[in-house]
Amino acid sequence: MKLPRHIPQLDALRGLAVLYVMLFHISKNVPSLHFDWLFHYGFTGVDLFFVLSGFLITGILLETRDHQRFFTNFYARRALRIWPLYYSLLVFVFVFLPIAQPQIKATIFEQSRPWQSFPFFLQNYLPKTVGFGPLEVTWTLAIEEQFYLIWPLIVWLIPRRRLKLVALAAIAVSTVLRFCVFHNLLFLETYTNALTRMDGLGLGAFLAIWIPESSTEKVKKAGKAMIAVALPCVLALVLLTTNYWALFTVVSIFYAGLVCLAINNRRIASWNFLKYTGKISYGLYLLHVPSFDVARDTHVRRFFSLSFSQTGSDIILVLVSFAIAYALSAASWHFLERNILKLKSLLELSAEREKTAPACRESCRLSLPRAEPDSSGVSSGTLRNRAVAQGDASIQVWLSANSGSKPGQS
Repeated sequence: MKLPRHIPQLDALRGLAVLYVMLFHISKNVPSLHFDWLFHYGFTGVDLFFVLSGFLITGILLETRDHQRFFTNFYARRALRIWPLYYSLLVFVFVFLPIAQPQIKATIFEQSRPWQSFPFFLQNYLPKTVGFGPLEVTWTLAIEEQFYLIWPLIVWLIPRRRLKLVALAAIAVSTVLRFCVFHNLLFLETYTNALTRMDGLGLGAFLAIWIPESSTEKVKKAGKAMIAVALPCVLALVLLTTNYWALFTVVSIFYAGLVCLAINNRRIASWNFLKYTGKISYGLYLLHVPSFDVARDTHVRRFFSLSFSQTGSDIILVLVSFAIAYALSAASWHFLERNILKLKSLLELSAEREKTAPACRESCRLSLPRAEPDSSGVSSGTLRNRAVAQGDASIQVWLSANSGSKPGQS
């Protein structure tokens, strides 16, 4: 099955993932709407992010693994995508907020201790908390960055036919580690530790390798089978047991099945709201927590609070919270992220030059005639080489007239 360079259905899935996370986080602010029951497992939206990331990143790495600047281009592209908004958020939390609100400075640094872990994407290993307010969601970015650091080297070193086994091994390692922690055989923070959250990344990577080798019908059947197996298991784990060590694996399998079906369903590509949400999902993910905090602040909420209806007030709170989040994220996309991402075109141009330069040089070499020296002792072939190298059009025209070839042929 041939995959296009851009799959719009995955934008819709990304939008679905971030909405699920946002609804999970707002549920505690609107008790009268009972969102806490409806979206209690909205935190699993990050597992869909992991599956999509493993799938897309592995596809990019496989496509470019033979490029001369494989590592340089990959890491530069990831930095352009992740760093600008992320480090802007860090400056806002660690610099601007302590100045604007000195009374919460101690709380900020206490809940984000050590704060030095955030610039280096190590906050997912913090012992008790994953950060103050807006930073509480950034542990997933830390896992992503650690994945970006290691996975390209693995893809570059290991033959493609063995990469599927490595991806499956990553899933098995995470599941076994969580099992050991659950039974007190190990002591790890399983929710934010990269070693115990490789399920989605591994499944996404496996799909990126396996799908291009398979037929469309086979991919559809696999997607249906994964959902049919995973969904009852998820319900059983959620309703009947507390063995959450298996939950992330089963949820990731469900989302992997969703990806298999989505890429073969063109109707999803017409879901414009979800696609746009997916386009600005990075901003939504990083900025929705501070947006919700602003909306529920007592000084803000009093403007739209309904004294006669708690349910009505909570509905308005949801609408205002999402409006602020979408406005900030749209502004971030249009004024910051999109402009910086334009720099990626320079990397793509560099990669294209690397691919075409050897062929052009060989073509030029084969097309140049081996002429005899003229009266000056210099062959027309040598003159042609000099003309091509120096861009001297007059010499090329003179040589063409004397050799019978068309001007510019080289």
